[in-house]
Amino acid sequence: MPSIDRRRRRPFSTTGDSLPQPPESPRHIVLYDAGPASAVDRAVVFVSSIIICGAPFWVPILTYRFGGSKIGRWIVPFEKEAIDEDDDDSDDRIIVTKLGNTDDGDKSAEEIERCASRRRFLLFHRILMHIQRRRRLRAVARRVASIFSTAAILLVVGYGPMPWRHPSIGKRLRFLSWPLWESWCRYLRVRILHDVSSSSNSSRSVIDKKSLIGVEKQRHRQAIVAMSPHGIFPFGLGIAAVSSNFTGGCFNVPPPNHPDLNLMPQKPLRTVMATQTALFPILNMILKWLRSVDANAHSVDAALRNGHSLGISPGGIAEMFLCHPAPGFGKDDEAIFLKNRRGFVRMAARHQLPVLPVYVFGASDKFRRVPLPKVFERLSKIFRISIILFFGRWGLPIPFVGKGLHYVIGKVIEPSSMGEADTDIMHRDLCEEMAGMFERYKDEYGWGHKSLCIV
Repeated sequence: MPSIDRRRRRPFSTTGDSLPQPPESPRHIVLYDAGPASAVDRAVVFVSSIIICGAPFWVPILTYRFGGSKIGRWIVPFEKEAIDEDDDDSDDRIIVTKLGNTDDGDKSAEEIERCASRRRFLLFHRILMHIQRRRRLRAVARRVASIFSTAAILLVVGYGPMPWRHPSIGKRLRFLSWPLWESWCRYLRVRILHDVSSSSNSSRSVIDKKSLIGVEKQRHRQAIVAMSPHGIFPFGLGIAAVSSNFTGGCFNVPPPNHPDLNLMPQKPLRTVMATQTALFPILNMILKWLRSVDANAHSVDAALRNGHSLGISPGGIAEMFLCHPAPGFGKDDEAIFLKNRRGFVRMAARHQLPVLPVYVFGASDKFRRVPLPKVFERLSKIFRISIILFFGRWGLPIPFVGKGLHYVIGKVIEPSSMGEADTDIMHRDLCEEMAGMFERYKDEYGWGHKSLCIV
């Protein structure tokens, strides 16, 4: 008979340290919740996504078909092959001469006819091969001319001073007020949370913005908003830029006396984009209407001197090649390229501006990348343009929804009076805050099994 342990067990003490405490849930303010998407929203997003996100595919194809190929045929036109008029026909004439000078005196009439037939066949075959060779060369030349003509058209349209890309056109069309962007937010299930875990001003787990209506509105501060990760397509940065009219001042940096919430409506966030995005049709027009800033030191410095707040995705093109299916990364790994990106932090310290860290959950899984040889990644970094193949729902450039797109706004990284000498400290605090936001909110988002790697 098995023995029974009859010792009295002492109950856990509710006041002592032996009782394991459950992890404290992150406290946050819900600044914006887009709500569910309707069938109309999905249809609008499907069509607009194919037009906008698929533009790098279908616009060059149509440009080649209806523009570049016509110019190529004009540069290298079709023409009838005139063998007798070309200088390259000397070989044919030599062959005919040699065949015609054979001695037929000792041959019968049948043999002479057979030799003549053979001469005609060899001559015809030679002429035919010559024509085919010339046609192949002309076809290759015509195709090369068509490709270069297509590239020239895209360069002129992309970088040329086209009047429809002027920011005033977007302002006249009230571009930021289009219901299209609200449909996108509902389709992507956008939520914007302000993390106040490190603040002691709030005692509730979730604070409703309506409860603070009586607070006096404060003017927001100029800042640099750093959003990670970038993803195949920068949905995090793009949605933040186009949704400012109906999300309010979510990405404003609050004044020191109201660290938990900023109630001042936000100016449109100017995004920092790579200069080569001008090559992407339709998208370059949208970026011009949003008054985006080229990702070079001179343009960013000028925008900050003029008092604009900038949104930037520090990882950029290099971050597109991180995570699965990149070597060394599994399906449960998230990665952001931030460890060696200090330029924007140095710029913030120079202008004495705060940096607002924002982690965008779900930005990395909206599209999936097709594995390509390593040389394409190297070319992308050299030319600063993404050379990748990606796909979304049904193999089309329509983003996956997944668990949605959740923004978590972290603690403001304040500059010190040391100027650019404070860059290392600000950068370290930024990396720690990004990692902390991911660990605090990954369970709430449904990514408790994932881990973050800062490269």
